[in-house]
Amino acid sequence: MRSQIIIPAWNLVGVKAGFSTARVFSDGKFNRDHADMGINTLTPSSVTQLNRSKFLEKVGLNPESLALVRQVHGNRVLVADGPGNLGEADGLVTHKTGLNIGILVADCAAVLVCDPIHRVIGAFHAGWRGAASGILINGIQKMIELGGSEFHLWVSPCIGLGAFEVGDEVAAQFPHQFVQKKGFDKPHVDLKSFLQWQLEEIGIQKYRMYFDPRCTVEDSDLFSYRREGSDSGRMLGVIGLT
Repeated sequence: MRSQIIIPAWNLVGVKAGFSTARVFSDGKFNRDHADMGINTLTPSSVTQLNRSKFLEKVGLNPESLALVRQVHGNRVLVADGPGNLGEADGLVTHKTGLNIGILVADCAAVLVCDPIHRVIGAFHAGWRGAASGILINGIQKMIELGGSEFHLWVSPCIGLGAFEVGDEVAAQFPHQFVQKKGFDKPHVDLKSFLQWQLEEIGIQKYRMYFDPRCTVEDSDLFSYRREGSDSGRMLGVIGLT
């Protein structure tokens, strides 16, 4: 059976992280409702809350110490001091041991960042709007302000180049080298390559970046809003200092 969760393969001491998928089995049957981690999805909130708790337990983190935000596809980053819904933003950072921070996605990238030496972590929601407006730049800056400098970074499965068709107005938000027009009727954006370039531009070493290669639209083991519309669940990326 394929794994129900993804654990970043960075093997760092004092840090635990994980990413949920759309695969949860109940009584031997594939049950997508019991994989949905979302807050405002069609799955009842009582179910998604239980799903998040079970997922954090599998990762080895305390479900009662999860901090989330109301994501709005922007570039605001908050410093998390305690669990719960901390307000409107698209990123969280913290240096508190035992406080877990998370991001929900269904085509956008969940970007988990840590400095295991100086004990600072971040979780960021990088869709095209957030990426283009600098959510990762703002997030890394917040982590630097908390004392971080030796960053390791993991990027979740997200929409891939072949599936990410956009209009000209969206394509114009990205440097030309990340927009592919040849072979397509409309422009396509390479979000993962853009994120890597952006991170390298602010000094993150390439060998410390880990990108999951899967496309959410093409892989039915993952939720995709573009593929499923309002029926789509949400996946959760979470990270905590232990």
